Amino acid sequence: MIRTYTPLGVRFWDALTRAPIAGGLGVTAWPLGDGPPGVRAYLTPSGVYAFRGLRGMRRVEYPVGTAPPSDSAVFVIRVEDRSGVWLPATMLVPAPHTGPAPMLLEQSPWDTFPTIYLFSAPSRPVPTGTAAVRATLVEHATGEPAAHARVDVAVGGTVWPGIAAGNGNVAVLFPFPVFQGAVPASFPAGGQGQPPMGQSWPVTVTVRYQPGALHRPAPGQVPTLAGILAQAPARIRPTRAGAPQARLDAELYFGRELVLATQGYSVLRIGS
Repeated sequence: MIRTYTPLGVRFWDALTRAPIAGGLGVTAWPLGDGPPGVRAYLTPSGVYAFRGLRGMRRVEYPVGTAPPSDSAVFVIRVEDRSGVWLPATMLVPAPHTGPAPMLLEQSPWDTFPTIYLFSAPSRPVPTGTAAVRATLVEHATGEPAAHARVDVAVGGTVWPGIAAGNGNVAVLFPFPVFQGAVPASFPAGGQGQPPMGQSWPVTVTVRYQPGALHRPAPGQVPTLAGILAQAPARIRPTRAGAPQARLDAELYFGRELVLATQGYSVLRIGS
C-alpha cells in the first residue's frame, strides 16, 4: 500500500467578515530562497488551499517506513485575487504542518499567527450595512505613495485594520457600530428617535508605515503580510502647516463613506 500525505495547506479568512474565504483565489508556493512561479494550490472541499509536489517535500508526501521523515522547510505563499476583492499578499509558512499552516511572524521564527486574514482592496464593492473609511496615503517628505502602510480605525471599542495598495489607496471596511437610541421600523412616518442618516460615531485613525523594514521574499512581490502588520507607528498630518500627530480624529456618518485627507490636499500626508 502506498501512503501519501499533503505536507502543506493554508486557509484564508476575510478581515471584514471574519469568515473563511470559500475560493476564487490564486495561491502558489515555493521554498524560501527560491523564486516563483512555484507550485499552484488546489482547493479542498473544506476550503483549504493544499499543495502537492513542493520542492524538498517528496519524502514527506511519500514516506518510507513507520518513522516520520524529519524534512522541514519554510515556504513563501503568494495569494492573488483577480476579482479585486482582496489585496494580493505573501507570507511565510512552515512545512510540513498538520492542519492549516499558520503564518510565521518575522520577529522570531518560533512565533506564528494562527489565523491568516486577507484585507480588502480599495476596489472591493462595499456590502450593505458596511462602513468604509478611505484615504490616499503619501509620504510627506517625498510625495510618493505610502505603499503597504497599515491603517487602523478605532470605532465603538473595536479596532479595524486595513492595508494600503501599491498606489497608497486604502479602504478600511467594517460593520457600522450599534445605533445610539431607538430607530423604529416605521421611521420617519410617526416615528421617534434618531433617523439612520443622523447617526454618527467618533473614529480614531492611526497609521503604521516603515518601508525600510518590509521584507520582499522575491523581486517584484509585495512585502510579507507579517512585516506589513508589524510596521512602526507613523505620524499623520491633519493640516498643511500644522505639526504631525500620532492620531487623526474624525466623525463617521451612517450611509456615507469617510474620506480622510490632509486639510488643503486630496491626499493624507504621513511622516515627519
